[in-house]
Amino acid sequence: MSRFKNQYTGLVVPITALIILFIFSFLYTLQPVSAQEQIGGSGFQNKIIIFIIDFLPLNSLDNPDLIHIRELIETGAVGIMNTNTGGSRIPADTYLTIGSSARAMTGPYPHLGKNADDHYAEMLKSALEFERRTGLQPESHNVLNLNIEGIKKINDEKLYSVVPGQLGTALRSIGKKTAVLGNSDSLNQMDRPVVNLLMDNRGIVDYGSIGEEILTKDITEQKIKTSSSILTQKASDMLKSADVLAVDFGDTGRLEKDSFIMADSIYYNKLNELLVRADQMVKDLTSIIDLQSSLFIMLSPTPSIREQEEGRLLTPVIINGKGFRPGLLTSSTTRRKGLIANLDIAPTALDFYQIKAQDMFGSPVKSIGTEKDPFSFLVSTTNRAAQNYLIRPPIMQSYLSFLIIIYLLLLLMMILKIKAGIRLESLLKFSLLFILSIPVSLLIIPLFELPDIIETVSLILLISIIIASISLHFNNKLDPLLFLSGITFTAIIFDLFNGSYLMKRSLLGYDPIGGGRYYGLGNEYMGIFLGAVLFFTTAILDRFPDQPLKKYIPFVYILSITACGAPFLGANFGATISAVTAFTVTIYYIFEIRLSGSKLLLWLCTILLLTASALWGLPFIISFESGNTHIQNFFTAILEGNDEIILNTVRRKFDMNLKLIRHTIWSRVFMAALGVLGIIVYRPAYLFQHIKNKYRYLPYGFMGTITASVVVLLTNDSGIVGAATTLLYPVSALLFLALTILMKKD
Repeated sequence: MSRFKNQYTGLVVPITALIILFIFSFLYTLQPVSAQEQIGGSGFQNKIIIFIIDFLPLNSLDNPDLIHIRELIETGAVGIMNTNTGGSRIPADTYLTIGSSARAMTGPYPHLGKNADDHYAEMLKSALEFERRTGLQPESHNVLNLNIEGIKKINDEKLYSVVPGQLGTALRSIGKKTAVLGNSDSLNQMDRPVVNLLMDNRGIVDYGSIGEEILTKDITEQKIKTSSSILTQKASDMLKSADVLAVDFGDTGRLEKDSFIMADSIYYNKLNELLVRADQMVKDLTSIIDLQSSLFIMLSPTPSIREQEEGRLLTPVIINGKGFRPGLLTSSTTRRKGLIANLDIAPTALDFYQIKAQDMFGSPVKSIGTEKDPFSFLVSTTNRAAQNYLIRPPIMQSYLSFLIIIYLLLLLMMILKIKAGIRLESLLKFSLLFILSIPVSLLIIPLFELPDIIETVSLILLISIIIASISLHFNNKLDPLLFLSGITFTAIIFDLFNGSYLMKRSLLGYDPIGGGRYYGLGNEYMGIFLGAVLFFTTAILDRFPDQPLKKYIPFVYILSITACGAPFLGANFGATISAVTAFTVTIYYIFEIRLSGSKLLLWLCTILLLTASALWGLPFIISFESGNTHIQNFFTAILEGNDEIILNTVRRKFDMNLKLIRHTIWSRVFMAALGVLGIIVYRPAYLFQHIKNKYRYLPYGFMGTITASVVVLLTNDSGIVGAATTLLYPVSALLFLALTILMKKD
């Protein structure tokens, strides 16, 4: 027993020491650590990393090998981003647009990013060349855009405010430091667009490394590539001083330069190889920050050439970190699930630091957890947007060409007083009803998932023929037109109050790729809506003259104005003003108002009521929680006395209209419609006189519609489009009624 005791007595001390060491180690893990110690553990706090994988197709993320990117999607929010710029969809412009939160361009001044202590030319430091161009003396650790002055000048020519470097300037104003890493240089070309994303309005980024020092040689292909290890180490070093860091992976940009000479299979194989490397970088970069208190944004500013050819111009964005729960991204700019604009990235960075973006066109991005499989939802949304983008031009060109041909044919018949038989009359009438059926058909089509243009066109034709055929079965000459105008404006109102689900997806609706408008009443349907409402409300009084329907007309107009102007429906300023003006003119004639006594009071009350319903609650409009609409921004500018914004708005609308009048088929539709109106009213004069004698109220609707068309033309960015569609109902209806007179069957 004593021998056993002696044998194990010597183990007591080391065992006791190990137990004590274990206890102290355990207690140590429970203690809070300092901020400096957290850098190596939980990571840097209160930081933003923007990781850029340019030319990244959304579908390529559906790869089981991308473990860390998939995890980023599952634990964060994902979306697709509009990539429009003020110039082209090239990295120099897409990066600049993100950093400016305005559609910007570099023009003939492509980015010339340099580390301040690099050589611009032999024996000449970049810092000295920058000072020669700008008069500013940068510090040795700065990154510079040597072409900043040229970029400023070319963007000053735009009809809207563009301040290159808005994001960097705003961050500098609150004491936040910026840094950039990475490039897309090739052996014979310097390509460093990342400086455009975080530079301030002086063309300066606080810290960075965008030169050869972050590259390594790819021995197998005799090319250069990004050194992931160097980039990650530099990112960790930069975050000791910088608050916002943009890291450009770069290798996908180098691959894109060679994509034209590659077979598709080779290109996609190489892309997948690069994405596996990028996936590892996602792991490395997210490990150096504390995602509980920081933000990690992964995005692709530019769609690849292959994606652009297929209409896939929306690129993926993933945001993970503080304030973002799993689900889809959205913003007040788009008000659409899963869709944001490239203009929204800069306001998001500022919002993270609780700073409200000033003079930026975008809005902060937020996450919404509404879809069980967000990624599949985005793939479906992207496919539909791409399909619509590709098939919209040929379908709309065909429809509008057919419309112009029918209008001109009937115009010729009226001028030459050509008579035709019953068959031709029936065919022409059916053609006019078919033309009026198309907008409703295009609103119904999004209910179906159609794989290609052939099936889409076939279904559009089938639905339109059915609707036109049903309308022909009514006895009274006004009934087909009443039926079509009634279902048209009713369908549009229901869709607006249902979140514009159909309009967002319609070929005649707004395009998320074009990005002119994302919500509310678009210009195409705006004109159709106003024309249909004005025709229906006046024609129904002539159709049922013995019914007391007149008293309900103002309520229909108030509902219609609300649909145009209510902020929660996506207020369309031009549509609202046009509706108020046109409806006021129409009511003036319908109620035979004379400006004296009690009728003057009624007239004034009507105007006030209509205007109030359009712009109800001015403070509510300006402070509406869901974000700024066009009408909110305009009224804010008026109240603040911001003459520059007001003048720029007017100039922009005029410039856009002038451009569209010159280049779009809608201008030819508008001219054809005006020609028809002129001929019907003035030659032969008996046509319109006959219609006036037979229908008491219908001419008032025509006058209101013409008024709406003029106001739409003057108050909208693409007013020629709205003006043309506004005339669709009065012109088609007049021709339909005139046909009977011409054939002497009335």
